[in-house]
Amino acid sequence: MKRSIVTRAFLLVARPYKESDYLCDFWTETEGRVRCKLSCEPPEPYREIDIKMNTKHSLANASNFRYTGALLVDTNQARILAFYVNELLYRLLPLGQADRQLFGTYISTLLHLNESLFIQASLRFFEQAVLATLGQALDYQRSADSQLIEAQRNYRFDPQRGFIADSQGRYSGAMILAISQQDYSFAGALSLARECQRQIIDQLLLANNTRLESRAWPMDFLITKK
Repeated sequence: MKRSIVTRAFLLVARPYKESDYLCDFWTETEGRVRCKLSCEPPEPYREIDIKMNTKHSLANASNFRYTGALLVDTNQARILAFYVNELLYRLLPLGQADRQLFGTYISTLLHLNESLFIQASLRFFEQAVLATLGQALDYQRSADSQLIEAQRNYRFDPQRGFIADSQGRYSGAMILAISQQDYSFAGALSLARECQRQIIDQLLLANNTRLESRAWPMDFLITKK
């Protein structure tokens, strides 16, 4: 059965389809990631639209859209990083898994990519939000054996299990707890979050038999200096 929906959306990816049509993936507020045959030129990425889609099975159809906001990224560096943000949604999230909170986090993340002081923290926060939507969020409060993380202890990270108490571990409990409180100003916290979350993301990419093309882009934009 066909149904029509009107939703806020952002373009994730577009490619030529048939004749003048495009096959697009949109990140939408009410339907999650939607694959859509669009019968017009695709919108700009990173710019919010309203779009009416007729959905049937896994492929929606749309003939037009309306811009409802300005472009949210305004520098070349922000665009490179926004491409990475879009890829996380496109490569990891299944079609049709809606998450209004993640939709809002996506918007705030794009805005923060324009502000150099918040870039790395925003990326780490967004990664964790995507992982949470997938039920794969890292637990920065408890160790693999369900014990509370202790600030004075050291830990190592196992992507299958979580943080494991280890006197030779690379990560201090204080660093881990700082991330649980979203305090990325704590020394080493950004590096810890990037390294550990990347391992989980890599596992999910492998399971989906895909990879992030953005990792082939200039990596000095993506690697934290902390």
